[in-house]
Amino acid sequence: MKTVTVKEVQTSSFVKLSENEMLITAINTIISKRIHNLVIINNDKSYSSLSLSNILKCVSQDAWENQRISSLPKKVLKMIDEDTSTLEASVLMEDSDEILGVLNSDKEISGVISYQDITDSTHLRVNEFSDISISSLVLKNSASVASYNEKLSEIIPRLSESPANCLIVLKEGKPCGIITQRDIIRFIGEKRTLESSLEQYMTSPLFTVNGNFGISHALNMMQKHHYRRVVVLDAYGFLLGVITQKAILNIIYNYTAKKNWHSNMTINDALRIEVQNRTEELQKSKEKLEYLIKERTKELSQANKLLANIFETTHVFLAYLDRDFNFLKVNKAYADAHGHTAEYFVGKNYFTLYPDDEHKAIFQQVLNTGKEHNIHAKAFENKHNPPHKISYWDSNLRPIKDDYGYIESIVLTHIDVTLIINTKNSLHSTDLRYRTFFDLSPHGVLLVDIQTGLPLEFNDTACKQLGYTREEFKNLPISAYELNEDPEEVAAHMQKVIKTGRDEFETTHRKKNGEIINIAVITQYIKINQQEGFYTIFEDISEQKATQKYLENAKKTADEANEAKSTFLANMSHEIRTPMNAILGFLEILTQTSMSPEQARYLSKIDNASKALLSLLNDILDLSKIEAGKYKIMPCLFKPKELFTQSLELFEIEAAKKIYC
Repeated sequence: MKTVTVKEVQTSSFVKLSENEMLITAINTIISKRIHNLVIINNDKSYSSLSLSNILKCVSQDAWENQRISSLPKKVLKMIDEDTSTLEASVLMEDSDEILGVLNSDKEISGVISYQDITDSTHLRVNEFSDISISSLVLKNSASVASYNEKLSEIIPRLSESPANCLIVLKEGKPCGIITQRDIIRFIGEKRTLESSLEQYMTSPLFTVNGNFGISHALNMMQKHHYRRVVVLDAYGFLLGVITQKAILNIIYNYTAKKNWHSNMTINDALRIEVQNRTEELQKSKEKLEYLIKERTKELSQANKLLANIFETTHVFLAYLDRDFNFLKVNKAYADAHGHTAEYFVGKNYFTLYPDDEHKAIFQQVLNTGKEHNIHAKAFENKHNPPHKISYWDSNLRPIKDDYGYIESIVLTHIDVTLIINTKNSLHSTDLRYRTFFDLSPHGVLLVDIQTGLPLEFNDTACKQLGYTREEFKNLPISAYELNEDPEEVAAHMQKVIKTGRDEFETTHRKKNGEIINIAVITQYIKINQQEGFYTIFEDISEQKATQKYLENAKKTADEANEAKSTFLANMSHEIRTPMNAILGFLEILTQTSMSPEQARYLSKIDNASKALLSLLNDILDLSKIEAGKYKIMPCLFKPKELFTQSLELFEIEAAKKIYC
């Protein structure tokens, strides 16, 4: 293998910070520069390195934001000459995240080197190690694990101690994600909450490799994708551990070093080293298994507590029976319903307590076939409680099988669905009544979709009123038959109804045959099961409109005839008054001539009769004023005796004729 010096692969553009800088500055630098280590310049001009592990140990404490880098534990930065081989450099790195300072010929620091630099260097060719399986390295570098529902704040202490600088997240015993030290540092810098579960922030899916592959496969993945580690699984998808760059480089170094071992190395020394290595492997495996067992035991304990709580508190009747249908356990709901304690049932046979050949055949069928049996809404008559005489129950009989498919027991469940069935029946009756009113309404009734303007529901009258079939009408928006408003005005009107909640108005609709009809509309904004719409009633008022128009025309004709009559009476009264005034004038002249007393009396009666006739003419004019609404009643003084005398004189001559006849 070609010897390569650190000068060829070092990172020259490294980041240096003073130990007087704040810790938050270091965190932001790591995030922005995407690095894992910082070179710290101490006040005494010496160098040290600050790793992610040390930062995590600090941020798990209170008031870490106010700390300076100088207060953190740091490692003295080891220095190597630039001519040192990369394999020798890898041995000097104690941790997988450590870096070394590289000194140039002038003994000044010219760069740093990490496992990443060595791994990414293209000089490494490990095909000669393809026979060494990945799993042989994993046991020595087993990754720490965490449960997917743990909080970020809970795993920081474990993560800071992880040899692979990461935690593998497990769910149901299998890896489902990974969380690294750098992830946590990034979350802290971005001020994310650390009280969320790992499932929310872990990296998933994982890049994994089978443990049976050679280490050359793992190294190729690291070089190609710049991975610092690879997650290793067994053939069943369970976690074996994590293989790191450090582990692979150590193998390469050991292989190279073995070529130079002394030939006089004893068998005992070889056996001792092998036993020591195997002991370490077994200890790691033991720790890993103990942790998994602890986690699974914890999960099972929590699940059992939850199931026990559900078993005892649920309203569902639960009974656990063996293969002979003897009670093993019942819950409180089942016991209370049958008037006994739960202990009363244990050991008793179901069909001894409740003999029923039909039910026993069903139980036996479940046992024979291994298939569950369901009964829905079976009615039971309760003779002891007449107000609730009929109850309805859902029942389920489920076989419980072991890992080999053998039926060990049976679980019986009863659920009282009386309320549900009665509610459904009530809703059905209510819906039937509503349907009857809806369908038999003499007016068009429909539910209109608020978005499309299409009818969601409608009765036969609604479509027949416009001459459409039901199939045609269900695809007709309001604007298709509305005449008074165009589509934009219809949409605006709908928005108005949404705001006001209700509206009543008259409009005109065009029927399928082109006929125009008058419609009275009542519409109400409604919301049913998150569905918005309009409950609308269309009433055909074409006949009422025609009748109304006929009555208006008749009234107009009558008003015109009455006006003509009034005009005629007014004209006639005026025409008659002219000669009457002449008669009254001549009568006044005659009263001034000489005449006999009898003539004077006759003349007086003629005068009174003429004035009475003139008064009648004035009354006719007053009638015209009354009909025109212009008549005013004014009080005036009169002498009753004179009025009666004048009235008698009008009929005196005719009366005298009748007496003497």
